[in-house]
Amino acid sequence: MSLMKESGNHEASNESFTTLEVLAAYVWRSRFRALNLNSDGKAILGLAVGIRHLLKPPLPDGYYGNAFVSSHVVLVGKDLNEGPLSAVVKLIKECKKVAF
Repeated sequence: MSLMKESGNHEASNESFTTLEVLAAYVWRSRFRALNLNSDGKAILGLAVGIRHLLKPPLPDGYYGNAFVSSHVVLVGKDLNEGPLSAVVKLIKECKKVAF
C-alpha cells in the first residue's frame, strides 16, 4: 500500500493522497478489469463521505448518528482501465472535496 501511495504521490508531484483514495482507485480499476467490462461504457464508484467536521454549527454533544453524504465518480471505462492510477486517485480526492 505504501508503494502505491508513493507512486501516486510521485506521479502527481505536489499532491498527497490518503490510503482510502489510493485503495479505492486500485480496487475500482481491478474490479473493472476482472469483470472485463466494456471500455466504452461508464464506470461509477460510489462513496460515503463523512461531513461531521464540516458542519457549522457542529452537531451537538452526544449525537451519535451518521453524518455523511453520498457522492460518486464517473469515468469512461477506457480512462479507468488505461489511464494513470494517479488520475483516478485525483478524481476520487476531488469527489470527496465537492461532496458537501
